Amino acid sequence: LIKNIRKKIDIGNSKQLIHTKRGLGYVLKEDE
Repeated sequence: LIKNIRKKIDIGNSKQLIHTKRGLGYVLKEDE
């Protein structure tokens, strides 16, 4: 599920926006 969402969101972006936080879940943010 997350793989498909990640693929759609990351189209056209050079940076990954969805990050996995172990033990917490997922975070949507841009790397600094």
